[in-house]
Amino acid sequence: MSFNDIEKREELRRNRKNCFYGRRYFYVTASDGNQVIGVLKGLGDAWIAGYIRESGSRKSLKAKRLWASTHPDDLQKRLAEWAKKKGLTEVPE
Repeated sequence: MSFNDIEKREELRRNRKNCFYGRRYFYVTASDGNQVIGVLKGLGDAWIAGYIRESGSRKSLKAKRLWASTHPDDLQKRLAEWAKKKGLTEVPE
């Protein structure tokens, strides 16, 4: 791995916060471990509830209450309710 690749990876990590819409939460996933989840821009005009992997790819959460939506406010409201039921901790700003 070259120095340039390391710099790009660190830049991706710093910019991840800007990819989320609204509040974010700490969550433990089955395949990727500890992650920060939130509402992200998906394909087209869809918004998804999910997280960003180390590679930079976006992964949606597989939860019945968190289906994709074209309205991020609606999805953020459903995510907040789901996170409260799960007892998740909000990420400080």
